[in-house]
Amino acid sequence: MKDNEPIHLASAIVLSHVDKVESVKGRLASMEGIEVHNESNDGRIIITVESPKYRDVADLLLSIKDIEGVLSSELVYQYSDGDKVSDGDKAH
Repeated sequence: MKDNEPIHLASAIVLSHVDKVESVKGRLASMEGIEVHNESNDGRIIITVESPKYRDVADLLLSIKDIEGVLSSELVYQYSDGDKVSDGDKAH
């Protein structure tokens, strides 16, 4: 990300079937803007999502539910650099 770009960050917990954790982690890690941080024995996976556009963060978070093996995902934290607004975030 460039220094002058806005930053939008979110963290989430993704719950997957226990037997699908590795495949879900692999799919999440392959998605641009998502970083997998940790997982638990019961299928919880901790991720962060980062993008210069809030809409991209929201779209990524919504798309997680479509990954095979995902039971649910919950937003835990969201941060936005309020001083910088990208064209993709401006109301038209």
